[in-house]
Amino acid sequence: MIKGDEDEKREQKRNTIMQAALKVFSRKGYSPAALEEVAREASIAKGTLYLYFRDKADLFSSTILFVINRLVEIMRENISKSMGPLEVMRSIAYTELEYFAKNTEFFGLIRTAMGTNLLGDHENLFSIISDKRLELVQYLTQIVQSAQSEALIRKDIEAEEIVYGYLGMMESALDQIGFKPEDQEIDIEQKVDTIMKILLEGIMEGVSGM
Repeated sequence: MIKGDEDEKREQKRNTIMQAALKVFSRKGYSPAALEEVAREASIAKGTLYLYFRDKADLFSSTILFVINRLVEIMRENISKSMGPLEVMRSIAYTELEYFAKNTEFFGLIRTAMGTNLLGDHENLFSIISDKRLELVQYLTQIVQSAQSEALIRKDIEAEEIVYGYLGMMESALDQIGFKPEDQEIDIEQKVDTIMKILLEGIMEGVSGM
């Protein structure tokens, strides 16, 4: 087998293990989860895990980054050069909400990390996630500034403040998606419509007449 094939096979096995880890960590949390359970979920021997990950902390960190990097990749795929700034913002909101709605175990994993202050024990992971969020904020700030320069949205509010308001509404929508009953359907389109309507029009009745 040539080296390229070996690398691809190794990457596939690594991804299989992380998919299993997603289910176990999101179901049980970090501390109670055992590597034996991950190995069983992945249908491999426990010893095989150590060929791909140093320990449980490495597997956990790698799995979270796998989820985040895949989301970023899909976001980039869904954005085209022909889109206007508001279309880009809508696309990002839709992509993220749909991603977690279709992969509820992803939501569980992220909440496990963020909700238990677990990232404090994974300084490198915390730093990477912080950097990625900062990159998103900076990118969105440029998008909002572009919308302001095109007179699509008001200019008397700092672009970064608009971005944090937008991200806050997305996080609220993610909470609703993540904690919904299993038999409840979520209308992602409606959620995104609401986010964009509040962002662009506010919540006051008759604002245009003020």
